[in-house]
Amino acid sequence: MTEGASIPGEKRGEPFSHTPGFTLIEVIIVIGIIAVIATFSYPNFKKWLPNYRLKAAARELYSKMQLVRMKAVKENKSRAIVFDVNNNRYYLCSKPGTGGLWSALKPGDDGIIQTIDLTAYKSGVSYGHGNATTNATKNGGSFPPDNVSFTNGSSDPNVAVFTSKGFCVGGGYCYLSNTVGTAYAIGAQTSGAIVLKKWNGKKWE
Repeated sequence: MTEGASIPGEKRGEPFSHTPGFTLIEVIIVIGIIAVIATFSYPNFKKWLPNYRLKAAARELYSKMQLVRMKAVKENKSRAIVFDVNNNRYYLCSKPGTGGLWSALKPGDDGIIQTIDLTAYKSGVSYGHGNATTNATKNGGSFPPDNVSFTNGSSDPNVAVFTSKGFCVGGGYCYLSNTVGTAYAIGAQTSGAIVLKKWNGKKWE
């Protein structure tokens, strides 16, 4: 190519084109918009996360109750869930502890096949009824002092026992809540039917 010859497709005398970038003012405006959106979204997120975690904890307990009931029927022997309210956890159990009491089971005992720690969910997930004003039974009324109404007799409290026929001894509810006052009730009827309810601000549904 000789000196001064033009490149095919090139327009002589036309400056090289370039893609314009963002100006500092545009960047500042975008950052400002993001900050405003974040400011309004944070309160909702702050409430959403604890509720999401509580819902997960309630659903897990619901599933564990179904599992324990199924195991009791399949293996033709009673199984139980022991609610350790003081330590914010519960156990799935295959046999009772000392004196034939399920509630006598302690971590490390071979009767405990799984331990679920509610504190692992964070956001203050624990035993409690939050903002609920009445219990989840048909007739309503006050809540049990420790937020668990399951019992296998006065000497074996806070225990949901499922028999080899799939029944739940006495029936009952366990209440879970979080830092924002949301509450769930996870229960089992004497027939063995397992239910999950949420307090909607006025009633359980």
